[in-house]
Amino acid sequence: MTREEWFSHSVPVVEARHVRDYVIWLRFKDGVEGEADLSDLVFRWNTDWVRPLQDVEYFKKFKVNEVTIEWPNRFDVAPASLHLRVLGLHRPRKKARR
Repeated sequence: MTREEWFSHSVPVVEARHVRDYVIWLRFKDGVEGEADLSDLVFRWNTDWVRPLQDVEYFKKFKVNEVTIEWPNRFDVAPASLHLRVLGLHRPRKKARR
């Protein structure tokens, strides 16, 4: 995906709600709406930023800010990534080998 194609999907989130486990229903400013499963994101990165989201009760505490969803620890997800997930175009990257 080119840089221009990525940024064409950077559409603000206007509404979001928890569906189940690590799945969130989202509606974007362009009218696109649907579910995004974030479980790959939550469990791929074992960092201080992401680790709290592994607790489903904490995961549910996201809020919509100006453009995307954000958790109490200020972790957020790029709106382009969320938009692509809802459209079924997201392809998870493989975790880098160390």
